[in-house]
Amino acid sequence: MADKNNSSVALFCVVFGAIILSVFAMNLNRIKEVLEETHFVESVFGSSKKETAKKEPESKEVDVKTEIDFEKVPEPAVSENVTRPLQPAEDKFSIDITTVSESSGNEDAAALQPETTPTIPSIAEKTDNTLLQPREEIAEASPKPEEKHEEPAAMRDISLYFMYIDATGNLIRKETHRSIPATNSPLTATLQTLLAGTSIEEESKGYISLIPDGTVLLSASVKNKVAYLNFNDAFQWNKYGVEGYFGQLIQIVYTATTFESVDSVQFLIEGMKQDYLGSEGVWIGSPLSRASLK
Repeated sequence: MADKNNSSVALFCVVFGAIILSVFAMNLNRIKEVLEETHFVESVFGSSKKETAKKEPESKEVDVKTEIDFEKVPEPAVSENVTRPLQPAEDKFSIDITTVSESSGNEDAAALQPETTPTIPSIAEKTDNTLLQPREEIAEASPKPEEKHEEPAAMRDISLYFMYIDATGNLIRKETHRSIPATNSPLTATLQTLLAGTSIEEESKGYISLIPDGTVLLSASVKNKVAYLNFNDAFQWNKYGVEGYFGQLIQIVYTATTFESVDSVQFLIEGMKQDYLGSEGVWIGSPLSRASLK
């Protein structure tokens, strides 16, 4: 029984040793490297100063051509769409493109070299000296437009006739004077002024006009010292009766005859000659003068 146990132990040792040897043989190189790195052998058995001759690698001569044929070197392809880096705002005016030679081949290097930013001329240096002048001097230097002196319109003095009622109720003609712009038709202008009525000053004196409201002078002409005055239909209707008709005729006749070229007035209604004015039967069928209205 004891012999069987001893043989089993011996067999186990043999197998175990074989396994150890095989592992050692497989990792021999690694173990050797570890021993050399840790200097285990030198620390245990002492340093054996064996100098191993190290063979220096033989240098091989390389034939390098120092000359480069630049003509055969291909130029780097430059894409047209390459985005150039943005330059700072202060270097905006720092590149002088006139100093780059087309044959130098150093355009990019020259563009990357920092240059002194040129002094930007001020507005005052670029502009004319008139900008530096005071505003008053500029106004004096600028050409002044020609001033058009308009001559005052020529005026004409005229005489107008209105009516006045005295304390006893009688109608009295009153002459007044006005100044109106001169025209080529002074008779027409004078009669139109009369038809416009009295002024504030004349009203303050008690002057009134008996010409019916709405009366319009349609035309006026003079022939053989007779003024042919054509009125609209409103002229023949006077609300003040016979005295009103006489009053309006006096105003027209006396005002028209202030002109030396007029001695009498022939009244027309809407271009037609009538014998009587209104329903009161006031005669207007022939030219009327101042003497016929007294």
